[in-house]
Amino acid sequence: MTDKPKSRKPTYGAAMNIARILQELYEAQRPPSITDIVERLGISKKTIQRYLKVLNSELSSKNGDDFISISRQNGKEELFLTDKNQGLSAGVFQLASMVIGLKLMDLLSGTVLKEGLEDLKDKLKEGLSSRERKWLIDLDRKFMDTGFGKKNYKEKDDQLDVILQGLLRQLKLEIEYEKGEGESKTYIIRPYTFLIHKGAVLYLLAHVDEYNEVRTFRIEKIKNAVYLKEQAFQYPPKYQPKKIIQGGFGVFAGDPKNQENAVIEFDQGLFEYISTRNWHPSQQFSKPLRGKFRMTVTLDDFKEFKSWAKSFIPEARVVKPSGTCQ
Repeated sequence: MTDKPKSRKPTYGAAMNIARILQELYEAQRPPSITDIVERLGISKKTIQRYLKVLNSELSSKNGDDFISISRQNGKEELFLTDKNQGLSAGVFQLASMVIGLKLMDLLSGTVLKEGLEDLKDKLKEGLSSRERKWLIDLDRKFMDTGFGKKNYKEKDDQLDVILQGLLRQLKLEIEYEKGEGESKTYIIRPYTFLIHKGAVLYLLAHVDEYNEVRTFRIEKIKNAVYLKEQAFQYPPKYQPKKIIQGGFGVFAGDPKNQENAVIEFDQGLFEYISTRNWHPSQQFSKPLRGKFRMTVTLDDFKEFKSWAKSFIPEARVVKPSGTCQ
């Protein structure tokens, strides 16, 4: 008979290393990786695994699980005290955030963009432990978007696919754009920004070669789109989409030289609704006085402002520019 291998005798150094590991896990704001601990303590991964085995054989969490748990995510092994980490992990919050985002993006249902987000959600879920996955049960019922009034872009999937390719690969596109009254026009464009407005309508900010300027296109009016494989472009380093649209009251701006203040007066009953929302970067509100309050914005294009202001009549009137809502 062969003698049974003798177990290693505990040493002062081993005890100190275990104490340091426990201290680090207790004080850590986020779980440290085994690799980090190996580097800091100057011991091998095998030694750490032996320490964990001893600790989990002698100690347990309040609910009887391992005292120290291992989370495997994105190729990393992270350690945490089980009782300390009973709350939701960053991975769970990330996935929950993704689900909320998908709910808000239901207007893209059936399109290549929505499918890409679903794939990303599945990959994120794969990195969670079985314990973390239990928090994800019924997420589809815990977060919901009514979708009231949202457009459906399923019929524009082919165009969205081409636009996404051109946007990411920085390729020029040739698009056929509906101008109205059955007319359409072909443009060669450089797609710069995919824009979502009012949480429901999709636009594309793109440089138009013919006019040598950035213009705004409604996705639903793009009848056809092809990307030009041999015509790549450099994304302009100084381009800022916010600056392109900031002169308008939405997505369509005018000439910055034509900027002026627009003032609209509301009944006080609309104060909470109007003043707690983001309408324009330049918005300013007066305090309610004698049942009225005013909102001031600086614009260079008034088309969208005009239709928005009209929607509040008779509880509102445009003070300036005069004649805006006539």
